Amino acid sequence: MALASLAATPEPATKTCQDSLRAPCRERYPSPYRALTRLGLPSSDTMRSTSSTLADVPCRAWYDRRVAVVSDLEGTLTTGETWRALGREAALRIGRGRYLAFAARRLPGMAWVMAGRGSKRAFQDAWLEGLARCFAGADEAEFEAAAVRAVDAELWPKRRHDVIAALRVHLASGEPLVIASGSLEPLVTAFARRLGEATGRPVQALGTPLEVAGGRLTGRIAGRISTGDVKAQRVHELLGSERLAVAYGDTGADVPLLLLADAPVAVYPDEALRRTASELGWTVLDG
Repeated sequence: MALASLAATPEPATKTCQDSLRAPCRERYPSPYRALTRLGLPSSDTMRSTSSTLADVPCRAWYDRRVAVVSDLEGTLTTGETWRALGREAALRIGRGRYLAFAARRLPGMAWVMAGRGSKRAFQDAWLEGLARCFAGADEAEFEAAAVRAVDAELWPKRRHDVIAALRVHLASGEPLVIASGSLEPLVTAFARRLGEATGRPVQALGTPLEVAGGRLTGRIAGRISTGDVKAQRVHELLGSERLAVAYGDTGADVPLLLLADAPVAVYPDEALRRTASELGWTVLDG
């Protein structure tokens, strides 16, 4: 299916509850279903016991809600890497020697992950928290400027033009677009602003917030990193009464978010997401 065709999301005469279609996958995807329950959606047990009834019931009130589109950032909209982009800025701030020492301390963990013996997600989260500490004491404007430079140097030049083209169609149709990412929020905001400038439409950003005290960064993350179930929860809260029509993601960590959408799209997916997309019949874009 062409990505651009998803933007139209043609409305059928009736629409059956999407949640009832997810019940058969309950055992294979326990974590996402726990996430759905926490988001206030029907529990998997409820969906399982009522699926035969729900399949025949049109959900007009649900389907008539205003639609929105959400996309992940790193790996989905760009092949650029946050750690590389912000790493340059961190080295400028704390000095190249200190930054190299910071990176060297994490090399054993990287090797452990590459050998398949460690959690890639945990390693990435720890690296992100370490990067945040590199900017402790910076004022907000200083870090926002660093985020803009990082986007312009790494993330925007390596954007995925095919996915950006699909988002242009959504925006031209008047559908609100949110970029939701585990990356630090000023970085996501800078990319969203860049996309907005390119399309002439506003784009909202939802990332991992940084703790600020007295107008300066403390070097700590405010709350939890916005990935996996946390990202899905924040998107759900942000959209409110709006319906998530299309969601784009590239890794298994995006499954909780993609499960909330009418039309999930797996973009150049990793092995975990490709397997899920295949089993659930989702659209896959991989060149």
